[in-house]
Amino acid sequence: MNKRVLEIIKDLLDGEAGMTIASLAEKYEVSQRTIRNDINAINEILGENNLLELSLEAGGKIVRGGDFENING
Repeated sequence: MNKRVLEIIKDLLDGEAGMTIASLAEKYEVSQRTIRNDINAINEILGENNLLELSLEAGGKIVRGGDFENING
């Protein structure tokens, strides 16, 4: 897991409203494809810990599962 993935998890835990793939790509100065790959990596971690995965809504809005805060252990 790279530093950016950890930072994205932190951003999601902080609960920024309206977080999108595009906004994260801009923030971290990477492509939207890279952010999608990071989300896939986060979903793998969530799945391994029996937590609900992140999902995407129209416009690339990232939606956390109800138990996302449990990712910290």
